[in-house]
Amino acid sequence: MEAATKLSVAEAISQASNGPILAGVNRVFGLLRQLGLMRTQRIEPRLIGVHPMNRDGYGLSGRDCHDLIDSIFEIGYDSAQINAVAIEVDPNNDLEVVAFNKKVAKDSQGLLPDIPAHNLLFASLSASHTNAGLRCIAAQVKHDREDMCINGLLSSQVIGQKDAAFEAAVMQGVEWKIISRVVGQEFPGFLHLVQSGLNSSGQVARGEHELQILKRMCNVINAAKKLILD
Repeated sequence: MEAATKLSVAEAISQASNGPILAGVNRVFGLLRQLGLMRTQRIEPRLIGVHPMNRDGYGLSGRDCHDLIDSIFEIGYDSAQINAVAIEVDPNNDLEVVAFNKKVAKDSQGLLPDIPAHNLLFASLSASHTNAGLRCIAAQVKHDREDMCINGLLSSQVIGQKDAAFEAAVMQGVEWKIISRVVGQEFPGFLHLVQSGLNSSGQVARGEHELQILKRMCNVINAAKKLILD
């Protein structure tokens, strides 16, 4: 990264860290786009793991991923609700990222599929559970909801019979904002800032996880259906 470019990015990140995080992060994103250090790209779920900084090192919960896809299936898939940000990964050099994703898959006890190292080209900083859920469907992971499965295994075709957009996301992925790996190498602290700002934006004032919000919506919809049927 050229000295002038590095200085301008550093100044923008400094300003973002000293003010409202989400607005600051979005301003940095705008600068990165201008400098050719960020792009938008649709990416297959199988190529994206989770970054070790995601959710302050928490990474992923396999159970939350399965609960999330249940909620999406109930409510309907809407790409407009997804703000997906990831960073480029070099599987030959970013060994920490590869090892972290291996551990996440192992710790899930079969709820999450593994990602072969050569396929791990990006690591998510937001929308991580959504992407992991899409990977679960694509990998036909065991699941306990029969209307999403064939013989107890998740099926994109079965899901697509109810929600074609959901099936398309499984097969083709979602639109991601991709940060150049150079940015992560020069400013690793910015990645923490990104995940903090974007993951916090998915919560309401009382600090609810986005999964709780989806579950509440499902309950409201099911209650309305019951009233209509009764």
